[in-house]
Amino acid sequence: MPALSKECPGNPSEPNDLRLHSHEPKGSGRFSWAACVAGVLIWCIAQGYLILMPLYTRAMLPEPDDTLPYILRTAKMAECFSQDCPALVDLREQLYVPSPTHEAATYRAWAAGAFGSQHPLFSLLLLGLNRFGIDLLSSYKVICSAAVALFGVGFAYLLAALFGLPAAGVAMAFLALKVFPDTGLNYVVPSNLAMGLSLFVLARVISCRGRAPWCLALAPWQWREFILSDCCIRSSPWPWRGR
Repeated sequence: MPALSKECPGNPSEPNDLRLHSHEPKGSGRFSWAACVAGVLIWCIAQGYLILMPLYTRAMLPEPDDTLPYILRTAKMAECFSQDCPALVDLREQLYVPSPTHEAATYRAWAAGAFGSQHPLFSLLLLGLNRFGIDLLSSYKVICSAAVALFGVGFAYLLAALFGLPAAGVAMAFLALKVFPDTGLNYVVPSNLAMGLSLFVLARVISCRGRAPWCLALAPWQWREFILSDCCIRSSPWPWRGR
């Protein structure tokens, strides 16, 4: 877990005692750290069982309507980033035709989503694991496994910055048995991975009382808007517009 007691950049005009100690967490003794670490371990064990057991005992990824499109976009980004290869052009042309009913137009709109957006960093994580000989489906499972610890440490860091180490440990122990359905915290998608990273940014900013310029450069909205989420590459109008 990131060290909360590391000195933050200070304002020279502030008194030394305020500058050096304003960032320290409440209750930073051995018992406090032990309580916090125990809470994080309980979180990782409980959430790991609830999330990873079905993940590794099923042949298909959970929430396939969300997870499989991310796999598709990753393969598409690796093989045809500009989306002008003949296969994609042929498939896209089948979507851009008049729809006889509103229901058909809705289904075509969903299918067109695979052509219109990329998730560069998320796809790079999958492709990086794929370089080690792990297929994309298994790479997704590996990222979900690592996310259990990412969310646990991130929440504990933020809670410790706000309320102190003992409170963070107790809160993590209670949250360990909470299941967040769909793609809340169960399975990783670009949006909640961005949220997990933003927990560290917010905790660092709070613990340093705002004097965290490097963290502010990686503010949550930047992770969300420019790196992890929809970086749209659109070469033609959407099928439901002007049809």
